[in-house]
Amino acid sequence: MFARFFRPKWQHPKVEVRLQAVSLLQGNNPDQAKILLELLHQDSATDVRAAALARIQDWDTLTRFASDNADSTLRDIAIRRLADLLSSKGVTDGDQQGALQCLEKVSQPDVLLHIALRANALPLQQAAMARLEDDYALLKVASGQVDQSLRIQAAERISDREVLEQLLKLCQNHKRLQRTVRDKLNSYKQQEKDADQQRQQGEHLCESLEALARTGWFPHYKAKLEGISQQWYALNQTVLQPVLLQRFEHAVEQCQQVVKAELQRQEQEESARHLQQQQAEQRSVLISEYTLLLEQARSAHPEQASHVSQALSRIAQRASELGISDQTRKPHNEISDILSVWQRYAELSPQLELVLQSDETDSERLSGLLKQLEWPDALPSPNILSESYTRLGVVKKAAREAKVAERESRQPIENKLDQMARHLKAGRSKAASRIASQLEERMQEAHLLSLQPRFAQLQEQLHELVDWQGFAIRPKKEQLIAAMQALASAPLAGAEQLARIRKYNQEWRGLGTDPTSTAQDLWQAFREASDQAFAHCQSYLEEQAALRADNLQKRQLLTTQLEEFIQSAAFSTAEGNFLEQLRHTARQQWQAYSPVERQEGEALQARFDFHMKQLSDAIVCYRKQQEDAKEAIVNEAVDLLSWTDIIAATRRAKTLQQDWKTLGQGRRRQDQVLWQRFRECCDELFQRRDSVLQAQKVERLERFEAANQEAERFDQALSEVITQSRVNEEQIKTLIQQFQSLPRVLQEPRQEHVDEQLETLEQRLLEQQYQPLMTLLQQTRSAAAVLAEAEQAILSDKAAATDIELSDTSEPLATRLAAVRQGKGAILQRIDEVSEAQRMLCIRMELLAGLDSPEQDQSLRMQYQLGKLQASMAQADKGTVPLFVQMHEIELEWYENGPVVNTVLQNRFHSALEKAKARY
Repeated sequence: MFARFFRPKWQHPKVEVRLQAVSLLQGNNPDQAKILLELLHQDSATDVRAAALARIQDWDTLTRFASDNADSTLRDIAIRRLADLLSSKGVTDGDQQGALQCLEKVSQPDVLLHIALRANALPLQQAAMARLEDDYALLKVASGQVDQSLRIQAAERISDREVLEQLLKLCQNHKRLQRTVRDKLNSYKQQEKDADQQRQQGEHLCESLEALARTGWFPHYKAKLEGISQQWYALNQTVLQPVLLQRFEHAVEQCQQVVKAELQRQEQEESARHLQQQQAEQRSVLISEYTLLLEQARSAHPEQASHVSQALSRIAQRASELGISDQTRKPHNEISDILSVWQRYAELSPQLELVLQSDETDSERLSGLLKQLEWPDALPSPNILSESYTRLGVVKKAAREAKVAERESRQPIENKLDQMARHLKAGRSKAASRIASQLEERMQEAHLLSLQPRFAQLQEQLHELVDWQGFAIRPKKEQLIAAMQALASAPLAGAEQLARIRKYNQEWRGLGTDPTSTAQDLWQAFREASDQAFAHCQSYLEEQAALRADNLQKRQLLTTQLEEFIQSAAFSTAEGNFLEQLRHTARQQWQAYSPVERQEGEALQARFDFHMKQLSDAIVCYRKQQEDAKEAIVNEAVDLLSWTDIIAATRRAKTLQQDWKTLGQGRRRQDQVLWQRFRECCDELFQRRDSVLQAQKVERLERFEAANQEAERFDQALSEVITQSRVNEEQIKTLIQQFQSLPRVLQEPRQEHVDEQLETLEQRLLEQQYQPLMTLLQQTRSAAAVLAEAEQAILSDKAAATDIELSDTSEPLATRLAAVRQGKGAILQRIDEVSEAQRMLCIRMELLAGLDSPEQDQSLRMQYQLGKLQASMAQADKGTVPLFVQMHEIELEWYENGPVVNTVLQNRFHSALEKAKARY
């Protein structure tokens, strides 16, 4: 009965008591952990079980409840407990594997975010972060107070650009993270740019395909369709709009329908062509039979008409069956015509025989029968027909000879009548009167009676013309006489005077003959006035004769010079442009040297034309050589299109362009054709060159961007090394290698700063390496100050402490300390001992500082320099001591070689020391 009084509180029947007892249990205590497990599995109250679960630290139990428990409350508590344990500092390296396995059971984003931010082990944080999917949760990790690598990993997993922009603002003081975010944003921008280019290219391809679908079939239609399809499917289909995809598919279907229709049309054409070929072969055979039958009919005799008629009927029937009667109509009609001729011959041959048997040939009847027969020339003539043609030819020849004789006797009279008519029409009455008087007696001959009416008509026209001329011509002639007399009395300039005389003479002759009695008096008056006017032109004519002679002489000289040049050696080596200029100049000068005497000028013109032709032939030959050279340039330009080195090809193309300019202008048409070909090749080369240069430019920009990033990493690494308390030689070498790997364009703006920083690092490295020396120098400087004070007091006969204690002193300082303890005499003795050493230390420091030594120390300085040179030559394979180290070593020796009572030496040394410190 007392057992219930000693029952543990966690077994109390009241739930509140058990909850209070559970709150006192610790999960890390093995015994209490067992109690918690028992309560978790056996207690009837859910609150107690939940409280026990919240205190448990067993990974397996929590994992099982977090994944398998049907009670959502217990499952949430288990998950929260796992998160607390994973975030606590109690997870050791040995528990990490189990913790990672437990973490796989957690799926709540807020719990994973809590673990990623609060877990004390980086692998747990990384695993939790890797399971986060929400970009804003990743943003909290990337901007949280967690490990740098975890922040960068979280930033790399963010995909939303807006979140990345927020992160970029939150990480202003974190260059590496900022660079990662900026790279990712740049990557997204590049992806969007690429996607836009893909969409633009897709739009262009879609428009091209739609245009192709609207176009009818052409020879390369299918190849172009395949080319556009290949370019389309090479695009990233995921970035293309659905509408664009539908448009492309619809256009492809339309193009395929065009291709299908064309294939069907080609098949139909092939079938029709095959059928036409068969029909053509049949027609060819049938036409050959027609041709053969026609030849047989032409060589046959009328007696074979029945055989030819039967063969023609058979062939005509076959032609009708094949439907080619129209195509064989011509040979069929020719054969039918031959049969008709044979039939007419059979009917008319008896009548021809009767005509031929009569003594006198009836030419009209014979001609009528032959005309009615219409025998073709292509057919062989029967004997009776040949005899008929011969008989008719003899009769016609006799009649034709009679007509010719009559025509020959009448022809001169007809010609005279025609000539008389022309004179009358032209108003030449005098000439017409002479012909009329000649024909008047002969017109009474019998065979000319038919020409008498025309002769009478022409005589009547002659009488009318004579009457009219006598009335109309006289006033005009009187006017011409007056005009000519005016020229004789008031002459004009030579050329104009001569032209006016010729004009008046032409007008006088144009008036024709005057049949009146006063005609001769008028002519005499006109001629006298003309002679008087012409007398004033003699000087002008003499000048013109002299001018023609001079021009003739100049033309002879020009022709001679041209001939001599053509016969000289310079002609064969002259360039085409020079020859063209020479030809142009010679032609201009030749034309300028005119007029000349006609007779002499014609012979000279022939010589000049001959030499000009030689010039033209040479120019043509030169132009042909130019065209051949340009053709070779064009062929070489075509070959350049196959070069793989497009830059070298374009350089060669520029050289060819200069060669083209050197050749000069050729024949216009040929030159234009060659130039067009050459220009097309050059344009294609330069387009390829531009594409290559653009690609190289893009590549250079990418390399430059990468180099910029590398430069930023170098700047960050340099800053990190500068801020470190200690540096090592390997870090400096790495920095130098990184800097030297940068492009020169990025090195130059950083060169001065980097040199300063590297010099600082090297100085720090040397200080680290020689830190013991610096410590010793500091100690020696302090000890020397104490000893100098004591030495000065002793030398001044003042009381001084001699119980000085120095720790870790060098042997020279110990010697100085012993002298202090011994008194003034020992100090003075030491002063004598170290005076030369002090002088040498001054000289060494002055050498190091680059200062001149006093004149009395020059020989000592020279001896020291020679000794130092010999020592350096003997130790050439050993490293040299840095100058600032040498400076501190000399300073150390100075303090050790005291006391210094010579103020001149002391001032020399400290002045040189300050100079050396400023220098090194």
